[in-house]
Amino acid sequence: MHSRADGRSAVKSAAYTARTTFRDARVRRRFSPGRKGGLLSHELINWTGNAEELWNAAERSERRKNARVIRELRPSLPRELPLPEQVRLVRGFCLWLRDEYGVAVQADIHAPRFLCPEEEKRHSAGKADFAKLPFKVSLA
Repeated sequence: MHSRADGRSAVKSAAYTARTTFRDARVRRRFSPGRKGGLLSHELINWTGNAEELWNAAERSERRKNARVIRELRPSLPRELPLPEQVRLVRGFCLWLRDEYGVAVQADIHAPRFLCPEEEKRHSAGKADFAKLPFKVSLA
């Protein structure tokens, strides 16, 4: 749960997980993830515009200073599944959230983070085997 009382912004969180720059109309600031990479999959469920519009609309819909505008889930995915199957699994979960709660969902799958710099370089160069790597998923 992200609360405004903690100084959090749905737009800032969504920009970070989408690895792109969004402008938050409520606080009139631009949020950028910096040089972060590793986004493998990004999609919106139950929303026809772009992600920046979604999260600005969510921020506008709440008036309270302690509103909880966004929920972030980080489920673990089986690393044995290839990336297309992981995307299907996440999409199915997002569709269930849409049907059950009527919410819009931003689903992002990120590449794993490494403790070993050489392994990180291999992965960044496209020489790592995705079937053997764990993935991080953020559902905002």
